[in-house]
Amino acid sequence: MRSAVVIPGVLVLVLLVLLGAWWLGRPTGTGAVDPSALDGSALVAAEIDPTTPDLQRGEEAELIDLAFEPDRAPRAALAPEEPAQPVAAGGATDAIAVGLLRPEGRALDAATGELLAHYPLELRDARGVIARVRTDAVGAFVAEKPLAPGPLEVRAPEGGSGFDLLAELARDDSGAPVAIELRAPAGPTYAVVVRPDAAPALEGHAPTLVLGQDRPRVRGFVLPGEPARVRFAPLPEGLSLDAPARLHLSSRDGVWRGSQAVRLGRGVQPGTVVVGLVAAAALEVRVISPEGAPLSDAVVTWTPDTARRPRSETTRGDGRVSYDYIEPEAGTLRVRLVRWLDAEIPLVLGSGERRIESVTLTRAPAAGAIRGTVVSDSGTYERDVRLRLVPLEGGGDLRPLRGEVRWSTRSGARVGAFAFDDLPAARFRLEISEDDFFAWEPRRLELEPPRGDLVFVVRDTVAVADVVFEPRREDGLDLGGPFEVRLLVGGETRLLRSRDEPVLVASLPLDTALRWRIDAPGRAAAFGVWTDLSPLPSVGGRERRGAAPVLARGWAQAFRVVRADNNRPIAGATARLDGRDAGVTNAAGRIVLRADTRPGRVTFHHENWLALNAASLVPPGNTPEIESTIQLQSPQGGLRRRPPPRPR
Repeated sequence: MRSAVVIPGVLVLVLLVLLGAWWLGRPTGTGAVDPSALDGSALVAAEIDPTTPDLQRGEEAELIDLAFEPDRAPRAALAPEEPAQPVAAGGATDAIAVGLLRPEGRALDAATGELLAHYPLELRDARGVIARVRTDAVGAFVAEKPLAPGPLEVRAPEGGSGFDLLAELARDDSGAPVAIELRAPAGPTYAVVVRPDAAPALEGHAPTLVLGQDRPRVRGFVLPGEPARVRFAPLPEGLSLDAPARLHLSSRDGVWRGSQAVRLGRGVQPGTVVVGLVAAAALEVRVISPEGAPLSDAVVTWTPDTARRPRSETTRGDGRVSYDYIEPEAGTLRVRLVRWLDAEIPLVLGSGERRIESVTLTRAPAAGAIRGTVVSDSGTYERDVRLRLVPLEGGGDLRPLRGEVRWSTRSGARVGAFAFDDLPAARFRLEISEDDFFAWEPRRLELEPPRGDLVFVVRDTVAVADVVFEPRREDGLDLGGPFEVRLLVGGETRLLRSRDEPVLVASLPLDTALRWRIDAPGRAAAFGVWTDLSPLPSVGGRERRGAAPVLARGWAQAFRVVRADNNRPIAGATARLDGRDAGVTNAAGRIVLRADTRPGRVTFHHENWLALNAASLVPPGNTPEIESTIQLQSPQGGLRRRPPPRPR
């Protein structure tokens, strides 16, 4: 009887223990499962049920769909080997909270509202992640890469270079992405047919729209389809649609080209443009060593047998040059390179032919090397020093050899060494190129190999100061954009560029004359000398000075007026802006002119002298020149010149 009572009691106790274990181990909304405590079968059984109420409360816990399907069908569970979508550092919590979406929508012409077919776009979310898309034939797009919901920056490569469009990536009530409508910039679009049939199809051409001599060319993009079309980038602002224009085509193989007059307009233009193409010839040359290695810096010259002008190109790192759209005729191909013997090959180019030639050069006999050292007065000089070895024989069409100085310590001082080995018997000019403004002895010299006793001395034991240029806007804030600084120090000129940071020039000798100029797009240039620099706190024991000029909106240009016969300055010459007197040159023949907008013409007058060149009204471009030089010729000089051409 006692055993009958004990057995049911034991069973009840076991049942209670099992129920307690189940209760403690049940899954909850806030609990976590230790993967190490589960085997493979347990992992399958523990899959999250999407219908769990805790996972349906949207903002509190939301499933992230890492591969959103266009039809929005439920996605199967991720396979164990499928990698997770990486999330940018610092944004993991936000990404998990709001999820990622694949942007979709359409692109329209900003001017006409027409759908933009085959249009490239780049979408960038707040994390900096970029998705690249291209619209289909009806202007629609779906991104492959998911982005974070919120503001999107959009770049339209055909319309500009920056992220200048804005969009919003959001969800609708079902959690799907809301379609985005982008109004992107685009130029006119033409249906184009090329003739003759032997010419490459339109897809094999690079189209451009020529708007006149004073207007930049507009790049075009070939759109697939039947018929094929060409869409151009947006037209320049202020351009009249009645302006003359021509559509130019040039085949990518360098053989066919032609043009046709077109009417300008916005969006898709009616009708078909037929472009007649003419076949020329193309020549591609590869210069190699006997071992087959490509040779760079070789000068390749094509000289027609007719009176046409020769054409020269320099081989790139792959040893190649190309001559496109040249006349089909006979001529001679000449290849020259220092340390190698010249090569000449007669050729006959046929119409419509792209000729490919491989030229193997032979080493020239070596006469020896040119070697030397660089030392400084202080023994501490160690800057980036480059050398140019310029051949002085052979017509001047040989490219100079380039070398660099390697620094080491000898007897406690820094000493540089350089060498040009295996040089042929010839005369050269050795030139120093450095990033300082110290005096060098010598700076250049002429010599023949072999030479191994050269010594260049840097005179760097002089008082110096570091100079900082930090231009500002009218409101006193940093310029916040690209600008250029031009320096003239002791007869040396330099051009320095900055994206948006101050320009620091180290170790300018205080005993040399200094002139400087700062240019920025759309703003009047600023000019100055040593006395226009303000003292700044020293850094590392080095004296520092700086300039923070205001670059106002407008135009400014510096001029120097000189005699044509001896280049001496002319004082008192009158400058006129569009016919109005604007001042006179000083004793050094210099003057700085300013205006709210760029004038159409600047002229200089001195008695009855004649100007031999036109005044440049634009910034110096890629040159380090600080001013535009105007030459005036006395009537007694015996020269009769036509009036100078109109300025650029």
